[in-house]
Amino acid sequence: MVPINYRPIPVDGVMEASYPSSTTLLVLGVMPTLAYQAARRMKDGLAKGAVVASVAPSSALMVAGRLVAGVHWATDIVGSILLASGLFMLYRCAVEACDARRASRMGG
Repeated sequence: MVPINYRPIPVDGVMEASYPSSTTLLVLGVMPTLAYQAARRMKDGLAKGAVVASVAPSSALMVAGRLVAGVHWATDIVGSILLASGLFMLYRCAVEACDARRASRMGG
């Protein structure tokens, strides 16, 4: 692997590759999926609202923590946000395609 960017602060004296931020990519890949599925599947409005409302602040804290801790450059974070957004959009398209296929099979 050819590193594109190194971390701002060495880890144990070693400069590690930092792009993209895998933690940011994971958090922003999983948390929006959680909110999307909670909104689709949960019946209890209060619980659904709590889950959906907690996603943005907890995601923001995780992402900001990576930047503040100095383990990633802002460009690493932005790159991960873009990658995670694209993956989430692909996921939503796949879910909607499955829903449409299921509806057409059921005659709806």
